[in-house]
Amino acid sequence: MFTVYYFEGPGYEIFPLRTRFNDIFHQWGGGRYWLGNILHALRGPQDIWHDGYVRGDIRPADCHQLRNGKWAMRVEVTDGDCRSLWDLMIRKWVPHCRYYYLVYGENGADAETNDLKKNYFFGDYAVFAKLSDRTPEKLRRVLRQHTVHFRRTDVTNDFYDYDVHYSYWQKENLRQQLLTLIPCPELSADELIDLVSSKLIGPAIRLDFETRVRIYRIHYLVRDGQKYFMPALEALRKEGRIH
Repeated sequence: MFTVYYFEGPGYEIFPLRTRFNDIFHQWGGGRYWLGNILHALRGPQDIWHDGYVRGDIRPADCHQLRNGKWAMRVEVTDGDCRSLWDLMIRKWVPHCRYYYLVYGENGADAETNDLKKNYFFGDYAVFAKLSDRTPEKLRRVLRQHTVHFRRTDVTNDFYDYDVHYSYWQKENLRQQLLTLIPCPELSADELIDLVSSKLIGPAIRLDFETRVRIYRIHYLVRDGQKYFMPALEALRKEGRIH
């Protein structure tokens, strides 16, 4: 599982949060980016999911100012759903912030985001592509487009050297690119995407070309139990007047 988060709020909370994250990371040696280190700093309960990793230091380039004067900070996390951890963190450290996420599903699940206004994530489909030197060039050209996160895997853990690309796409744009792989213009966008996806997850492409690809539909929704993060509402929540 891979998730991109944007924490949004006033600069006087976003910038100290970035510093605090990096300070926490550098207090530890091996496993410095483990989410459990953040949970430890929060003094949070161990039943909150924390068995994932931030994908490195939070850089200045990961922060940008919005038109309304607020700031957004991008954080990338692998392995697990850590939204309960962020809910706790916001209540304790940055009560005037909130976060938006795009989570790439696993075990056949689709992708999900709570960014209903599409300020940060605006695609219809998310794509995970693990490409090796044996990946056909035509397929590589398509799957390297629109990359929002890239990493090179550790060759000590894999027999082949891989490039891993995460991306998200508008439906029609993805359809046009997939038509270069399977020219079936009579199919609708969803039908073509489902057809290509079924072929890309088969054992042949994994074994013959050392390539793994998953295409996920992105669902825009807000889960039950969302907390109030606007300052006025946060004050009411703390007073017990809303839940």
